[in-house]
Amino acid sequence: MIDKILTEYEQVVEKSFLDDLTGLHNYGSFRHLIDIICTQSLRSSKRFTLALIDITNFSHYNSKYGTLQGDHLLKKTGDHIIESIRKSDIAARLWRDQFAIQLDGSIGDDAILVAERIKSHIEESLENEITISIGLASFPTKGTTFKDLYDSAKESLDLAKQDGRSRIISLDSPEAPKDPSQYSVLVVDDDKLNGKIIEFQLRNYGYHIYFASNGEEAIEFVKSHPIDLIISDIMMPKMNGFQLCRRIKKFSATRLIPVVLMTTLEAPEVKLTGIDAGADGFVTKPFQQAELLARTKSLLHMHELNKKLTDFENVLFSLTNIVEVKDSYTQGHSIRVSQLSRQIGFALGLDNDMLDKLVTAGQLHDIGKIGIHKSILNKPGALTDEEFLEIQKHPLLGYQICVPLKDNLGISLDAIRHHHEKLDGSGYPDGLKGDEILLGSRILAVADIYDALTTDRPYRLGFSIDKAFMILDDDAQRGKIDKQIVSILKDLILS
Repeated sequence: MIDKILTEYEQVVEKSFLDDLTGLHNYGSFRHLIDIICTQSLRSSKRFTLALIDITNFSHYNSKYGTLQGDHLLKKTGDHIIESIRKSDIAARLWRDQFAIQLDGSIGDDAILVAERIKSHIEESLENEITISIGLASFPTKGTTFKDLYDSAKESLDLAKQDGRSRIISLDSPEAPKDPSQYSVLVVDDDKLNGKIIEFQLRNYGYHIYFASNGEEAIEFVKSHPIDLIISDIMMPKMNGFQLCRRIKKFSATRLIPVVLMTTLEAPEVKLTGIDAGADGFVTKPFQQAELLARTKSLLHMHELNKKLTDFENVLFSLTNIVEVKDSYTQGHSIRVSQLSRQIGFALGLDNDMLDKLVTAGQLHDIGKIGIHKSILNKPGALTDEEFLEIQKHPLLGYQICVPLKDNLGISLDAIRHHHEKLDGSGYPDGLKGDEILLGSRILAVADIYDALTTDRPYRLGFSIDKAFMILDDDAQRGKIDKQIVSILKDLILS
């Protein structure tokens, strides 16, 4: 069967399906094979894992010994891969020093065991001359096409190679995929026929379908029902689809619900208006079942990921409370700093998204102190050099704790890391200077210093407002903090 598929592939593309150097499948034929296997496996419920294999530090080896010796190493690696895989597995050299294997019938822990056996065989055969890293992605957990599986396996491989290590990594979720019957979809359309068509196309896959005839009904419905996806027409009485989308995205309780807009119009301005309203996708009427189902599955998956990120975000905010329990002198500090930062940002004319990011940064900026011992945080006297070095670690610790939410936090993450940087380069942890320090970090720095100066600390009582601004003005004159931000804060506090 495979030979027939490859012969057909070779005839179509008019080139060999084998890699000249190793004799393994090349990228084109391997991709073609995997996509066919994916299609067949969807029907048969067959499982497999894509393994990406990389020779550790191959570039260094190639530079040191020359390309001829490098090619010899690649050839030997290909030979050892063939020796170590099973008859039902398929191996390829995708490019340069990256190889791939379809581990037939193996997923999860079983795939890791097979990969460990392959890794051991190759490294032993090369007499410890070189090591390899392997990234794994299983079908269908991490994808149902070659591209999706490759992207996931590449992410695993990058982690396996991190810090020059040689490991096997699989990012496959241990959780079973959520059953479609656990999802609720709200269809919003004043045309009942459209609603029935969508219901027919989606209910066969197990989704719970609910209906609203206009935007106002939809708003009322989501207040009392947990909804995972909204599919809405654009042209409706009382509240159109654009208006509904804006309302859904405006409030924190509903903003994570994906909204798909239905349209018969091809005009670019329609989609631009929808995107501006916050729409997550579009489907065209008359409906194509494949398009509707693919869009539904994709956005429900995105919704699940967003809910998990929100749960993690809530954990982070809970951790800030733990920090303030450890450091009794800073209770309320994070909230005050976030409010001051927002007021400064508003005075500077920043948009709402930036203001929200400043609030988040203010709430989380000291989260890294959870890694600092309580005795240092509450020490009544001056800190030793060693203790001060420990305190200086908290911005970087905070950044590392929050980095999984990088896409959500945006500039908040930068401000968490850089709120102790100084314009003259004397700050920490990165010693940034001038324009290297972004506006959000500058705002947070000034708000943080002001609140620290005006509140009691274990080593001193809080200063008066006048004294605090004398210190802030002095720091600004010496080029340590932003003069304009200090001036704005002074107007806010003293006016």
